[in-house]
Amino acid sequence: MYNLTMKRILVLVLMLFILAGCGRGSTISATPTSPPLPPTHTLPAPTATRRLPTIAVPTATPVSGVPLCRPQDLSGSAMTDAATGSITFSLKLTNTSMSACRLPSPPRVELLLPGKTDALQVNPYYSCFLCDRYVTPGVPTLAPTQQAEDFKRILAETVDIQPAGSVQIFLIWSNWCGNPLTGIDLRFHLDGGELVVSTDAYVAPPCLADAAPSSLMISQYIR
Repeated sequence: MYNLTMKRILVLVLMLFILAGCGRGSTISATPTSPPLPPTHTLPAPTATRRLPTIAVPTATPVSGVPLCRPQDLSGSAMTDAATGSITFSLKLTNTSMSACRLPSPPRVELLLPGKTDALQVNPYYSCFLCDRYVTPGVPTLAPTQQAEDFKRILAETVDIQPAGSVQIFLIWSNWCGNPLTGIDLRFHLDGGELVVSTDAYVAPPCLADAAPSSLMISQYIR
């Protein structure tokens, strides 16, 4: 009985020893894994590029032998619009003759009192009125830049008007500190004379700076 009990004890101890050895030998190793990378979002390549806008002025096509416009070849009309601190003129010139004629470039316009011949003392300058906002040609009297040079070239291009054809010139008059006025005419200079056009303006723009001259912005020809 004693021997049987001892055998059972030895067998139990042996089994515990084997199980303990197995436990020490079998270690679980965990290899840390990096978290997944966040997805990358790549913008698709553009399929087309937006074309830069061009200056909105007429492209003159000079015609050989076209005579210069005379006052009797043209009729003029003008409309005004009062803005904050300025007056805008829209001068329209129409060819009423039976043949094409050529306008002087750049356009030369003066302000007159109705019935008078002496021009008002204003400082004229040229600007790209109604040009696209992406285009800034600048005033030709500024420091030379490529855009300013291009704009001077546009101003110097000849403009021919076919019979019944017309062009427009926009003007902005600002800062008048002289005597009050009751009317304004526009005098358009031609190589063979002058064309005087009446307007519906009955007041001058307000005086914004007494020390600064009155100014008149003149646009290019616009069809």
